[in-house]
Amino acid sequence: MTVSDDPTRHRDDGSTIYAFADPEVLVVCPRCEEMARVRGERLGPRRLTCTRCGLVRESGKKTLWGEPVDPWFQQPLWLQAPFRGHVVWAFNERHLAELRAHIAAQHREHGPGTTRSTFARLPAWLTSAKNRADVLALLDGLSTS
Repeated sequence: MTVSDDPTRHRDDGSTIYAFADPEVLVVCPRCEEMARVRGERLGPRRLTCTRCGLVRESGKKTLWGEPVDPWFQQPLWLQAPFRGHVVWAFNERHLAELRAHIAAQHREHGPGTTRSTFARLPAWLTSAKNRADVLALLDGLSTS
């Protein structure tokens, strides 16, 4: 997964949503409501840590994917915002950058085997050209930098 040098094009390499959760997911700390991080092994347990308040939690085995919460602790994602009755979200800055590149692209290329990829499964309202400028402005406002 790399953001293209040509901002008018985006090539879907077939990466699934699981790949974007590594190496970390940014969440709202359940104690102080500042940004916390969920890190861990790809298929192993995860640890939620907040450097602001010192909270540390270990995950169980159950996960929930495809919602604007982290898959392990079900805490709200730090990078999310409402958009016309929907929620736009990203796990981390890398996910946000790829999502932005895909939405900004006028030419979206899908390689073989990409029917189950993250980008192939995005809702039509998110990728619609009529919403492009507004969604990009929203995504630009989500960055942690």
